[in-house]
Amino acid sequence: MKQNIIYTLLSLAVLLLAGCSVKDWPVDDSTEEGYGYIDLKLQGKESVSRSGGTSTVITKEEADLFLVTVTHNGEVVCQQKELMGLVHLSFPVGNGYKVFVESITEAQAIGANDGWGAKRFTGKSKSFGIVSGKSASVSVPCGQANAAVNIDVETANSTVTLVASDGRQLTTSESRVAYFNLDVATPLELTITVEKNGEVIQKEVTIEEPKQVNVNVKPDEIDMNQFTLNITYEDAFDVEFQYLSVPIDD
Repeated sequence: MKQNIIYTLLSLAVLLLAGCSVKDWPVDDSTEEGYGYIDLKLQGKESVSRSGGTSTVITKEEADLFLVTVTHNGEVVCQQKELMGLVHLSFPVGNGYKVFVESITEAQAIGANDGWGAKRFTGKSKSFGIVSGKSASVSVPCGQANAAVNIDVETANSTVTLVASDGRQLTTSESRVAYFNLDVATPLELTITVEKNGEVIQKEVTIEEPKQVNVNVKPDEIDMNQFTLNITYEDAFDVEFQYLSVPIDD
């Protein structure tokens, strides 16, 4: 009976290993025929001049931490692997490859900074093919993927509350920035409430694409005990990559 149990367990282990081996892409074997490489290049969006705007610069160290996912005909063959860990890796030849990169995951972008979130950059390549023994040069245009709500509080004793359709509620009496992930199918609905000395002003905004929403709370020019609320919009932050080319095949 023990021999049968041991034999059954060994058989299951062999089957599991055999099943995993098919999915174990990429492989670290540059000499094997039928495999090629990817020469990955990260690119920032074209810079657009804005009055008072600044560009976000991505350093080599930051780019190295970007998470890379590679798909082949819609099947994930390399998932969320740090870019700096992609050297010496090869992929089976064929067409229908795509590369997706992200600076952090959506969950990390929401959970960072005590729930106020963090800026997130993403990028997706066009479909490309891999040739045996050669490097496929792939460019991935990257840009900001989430929305930033920049709260600028210049009047004392005022409280700003954000209530978003994603379920988050944030409250502050100081100047802060909140970040929100966006869903292409469902716009983000945001209710902004400002309260001071019993006076309440509430406005609702809809965010459908990456941009910056500026919420300015300033003292009233006539009555300093009151306040004014001004909301403006800007395109997403520009981003420039100092470290553009990241060769996977060294």
